Amino acid sequence: EQSREIESFKAKYNSYLPNLEKIDQMFVDPQNPLNFIEFLEQSADTANVDLEISPMSFSKEGDLKMLSMQMTSKGNFSDVSEFLNRIEQGLYLLSVQNLALLNYEVVNPKSKTTVKKTQANFSIKVLIIDFIFSFMSLSELKLKFYFFRQRIYRLFWTKKQIEMEAQRKR
Repeated sequence: EQSREIESFKAKYNSYLPNLEKIDQMFVDPQNPLNFIEFLEQSADTANVDLEISPMSFSKEGDLKMLSMQMTSKGNFSDVSEFLNRIEQGLYLLSVQNLALLNYEVVNPKSKTTVKKTQANFSIKVLIIDFIFSFMSLSELKLKFYFFRQRIYRLFWTKKQIEMEAQRKR
């Protein structure tokens, strides 16, 4: 049965190619996570929050490799919420975990008024490209992505996120 699926995939490869390229972009390269870090920083800038990122670590959950990091974001509550929403709805397959919110007040030096702020401390886990993939040909790599796609969706995307992605494609 798997050989039939492979042959079917090969026959339809060109029609799958755009989606395979999108899937490829959903993973972080552990050797060069710069694009992912830039995504986090741009999301923070767009949401108007200050962001601190701790050093990264790697872990394995089953047969999936994960990049983990601690983060702190500071800003107005709505801005911090927008930032969290942006990274959860973003391109990368990630999960926000251990979220702790702290409300505090800051005195505005110009107006001498008190401004309420929120600090969010949390960790994220993001799916990375397994180093074993680097020994595979590009077509084998894309084939592996294709077969893991449904599993990845179940692990990281809620039903609502899948529906939002479908609406975005329309």
